Amino acid sequence: MRLIIGFILVSFLACSKSPNGNSWIIKTSSQCITVSELGAEWNDLDSASVAGFLEDGNPVGDFISLYSRKVLVVEEISNSDYLFSTGIQSFRDSYIRNSSYAAFCDSVHNEFLSCVTEEDITVFSGFFGKTVWYSESTGTEREPVELQYLFWDLALAFDTMSAGESVEINGLFYTLDSVTTVSDSLIAVSFHDPQFRRSYSISHIAQQRLSNEVMRICKEQSALFRQTPQQSPHFSTIPTL
Repeated sequence: MRLIIGFILVSFLACSKSPNGNSWIIKTSSQCITVSELGAEWNDLDSASVAGFLEDGNPVGDFISLYSRKVLVVEEISNSDYLFSTGIQSFRDSYIRNSSYAAFCDSVHNEFLSCVTEEDITVFSGFFGKTVWYSESTGTEREPVELQYLFWDLALAFDTMSAGESVEINGLFYTLDSVTTVSDSLIAVSFHDPQFRRSYSISHIAQQRLSNEVMRICKEQSALFRQTPQQSPHFSTIPTL
């Protein structure tokens, strides 16, 4: 379909004459877009875009018009200082940081997925149906949370504790205030599919370990930042993940 439309496009532009691919069809102060180049742009469209043009009943005219506008906008932006403004530079740097962070998380998450053991799955499955209320030594009282959503070390500790007992993890004391459990029969209904139970467990274990790794790195970077001599109220380089 794309090749057919591309042929129709070229033929239409040439007024039913044999088209010269080197003839220009869009011309600005700095560039010329030839018939063959425009045809190639059409052929590079994805299927959804092609369908959108075809629905309007005038695919050739609409495509030429929209592509011309694109050329003019891009050229105007390129000829201005807009791309070098502080706001755009900041947005670009932010995008790079976010993309790097997302790639890091994907890589680490995939690694954690491959490291989940059968023992991990068995232990994690034992957390199903248990909801805990707890408080921290900082004075913070937490909202009720399912045991499976707590970080691994705390979940393991609470799973063997009784209400009123405390545990120390990484310098903080956590007190188990109360715990409720759901009947095994209800859990069996919710996770009746063994394959779903397994994939669910693996995904959550890997995600929890990823969260712990990110928190660990953030704490290390925060400690490093606090130790950096503050020679100026502004820093040219801030530690990143």
